[in-house]
Amino acid sequence: MKENPTPIQKDVDCINFTPMFAYLDEKGVDVEPICAKMKMSREDLTKPGNMLSLPDGLTVIQEVKVALNEPDPRIMYFIGRESTRLGSFGTLIDIGRKMGNTEKSVRFVPRFNRKFNDIFEMSAYNVTRDAGIVLVQYKDKPGYDTVWILDQDHWNEGIIAGIPLAWGLPYMSTETVLSRFTIEALFRAYDHRGYKLEKRGHRYLVEGSEIAMDVVLETEEVERSRDMLQIVGQTDKHRILTNMGAVDIEKVPVKERDRVPRGVMFTSDFPISDLWTIKENTVFGAPYSRINLKWQARRDLRTVVGEFILGERDGDKKLLEALENELTASKEKTYEIERLYWNLKGQFARERKLERIMTGGFAHEERNALTGALYQFQDIMDFEGGKTALELIRQESAAILKSVLAMQEDSGIPKHVIEQEIIPRFRRQSDTLKAMERKLENVGEGIRRALEITERIRAYSRMQDFQRGDERVDLEELLIQYKEIYSQRISESQIT
Repeated sequence: MKENPTPIQKDVDCINFTPMFAYLDEKGVDVEPICAKMKMSREDLTKPGNMLSLPDGLTVIQEVKVALNEPDPRIMYFIGRESTRLGSFGTLIDIGRKMGNTEKSVRFVPRFNRKFNDIFEMSAYNVTRDAGIVLVQYKDKPGYDTVWILDQDHWNEGIIAGIPLAWGLPYMSTETVLSRFTIEALFRAYDHRGYKLEKRGHRYLVEGSEIAMDVVLETEEVERSRDMLQIVGQTDKHRILTNMGAVDIEKVPVKERDRVPRGVMFTSDFPISDLWTIKENTVFGAPYSRINLKWQARRDLRTVVGEFILGERDGDKKLLEALENELTASKEKTYEIERLYWNLKGQFARERKLERIMTGGFAHEERNALTGALYQFQDIMDFEGGKTALELIRQESAAILKSVLAMQEDSGIPKHVIEQEIIPRFRRQSDTLKAMERKLENVGEGIRRALEITERIRAYSRMQDFQRGDERVDLEELLIQYKEIYSQRISESQIT
């Protein structure tokens, strides 16, 4: 028997199956038949770092659908979007929460994706505070093209749709407007529905009614969205395919049709199953899949305060103008602190990556310094009574609003009473922000100290990487150097 020269690799991390099993548990469905089918224990089949081949991974997906008695590939979307709520990805969910909001997490999607598999390449574009685009490139590996199944498109879309649940927000509104799967593959996935797809020229019909047509795709210019660990200065502008403005292929000269990106676009909404209605203008058979995203962003302090005051009471014009100015200043200061926070945290994350090339105990020294910086960050996020400084500011602003409203209702209160009620509260805001700034200065000092140590370790590590030598390392001399930096810490350990 001739041996296959290009066997399919083990590219799928078993962490993918954790949310599937958690979903089955919640539905009261036994997972043991799946484990028996795969000849693996549940522990091994859901253990992060255990890898399966793509065919084996897709077998698990098919068996999950069998267990649910649901042949519809769309069920993988609904399972995927519950993964955040079910806490199925462990520390990856915790990392996502530390990002602070949905926007920063979407920017990190390409990086997170690499933790799950080596079969897709994801990229994020035009990410704003409440919207974005994610492209999914299916990797061109030998033997893979005949293995892919439509369920994977739904799974990717569902995983992303559930991200906002980390902050108690609603699911994202997601739409896969371009799919790399052909319309023929789409209807093969829904054979159980009994559809008969017919092609006439460049038109596609079901039961005699046209549902789709061949089109030439247009492109649009977008900006590639960086996460906080990526290098500033890389190329930002790209052109990507869009389903908007697609042209009927019959309007394109025949000699040009093979040189342009093509697809099959639905010409009307098509309810292909009880779980999924394919929307008009959705394209199948594109070079890659594209998911358009929309989510609910958190409302900022100024918007909430302004809407409440101006919507409920006309009030004193000068007083409201003064309040607006104070709120604007507070918001700008808050944003400034947030930017500094994320810059420092990004610097912290980049420095942690150096541990891969550091040696033994010296790497622990760097980790200790950076961990100290992290504790300072945690102090900011747990500023007082388990609340962040920003939460305290919001509480104070709410109290101000209540005072303003009460004083506006009682016109007999003298002006100096208003000043006594409002001004001290804004002073409280100012003091809180100043305290945060002082803590961030301490964080910066900790990071700088860690960087100084890291540079020394990097130099030593590079020397060890060139070649293996016979010369012994003078640990006493090294410890003396570190004593100069950490004299107090080393003296406490009685090292001389």
